[in-house]
Amino acid sequence: MIVVMIITALLNLSHMGPAFVAAVSEAINTSNEIAAVGVLHGIIGAVALAMGIWLFWVWAINEGSNTKFCVSRKKMMWKILSLWLLSLGLGGFYYCYKLILADR
Repeated sequence: MIVVMIITALLNLSHMGPAFVAAVSEAINTSNEIAAVGVLHGIIGAVALAMGIWLFWVWAINEGSNTKFCVSRKKMMWKILSLWLLSLGLGGFYYCYKLILADR
């Protein structure tokens, strides 16, 4: 789990953070609905990340790596997965639109 958290943190610092700032800037400057989808994607993804960090902290750091604590957090994991999938779908739509349809 810690490896996944490190990789996610590095991706956020190197790519996702600057891309979110660019999407916010585009949404403010152009009032573009597609840029607003990018901002929404970033916000939902940040919420899912924060919930994942919290879950990691509670389970792996505070409660130990015993799997009995994992079962009690199952509902939270489903919520995080749902948010992540929603963010992934919005991100896929946003980037496909920007790369494919925006040039036409």
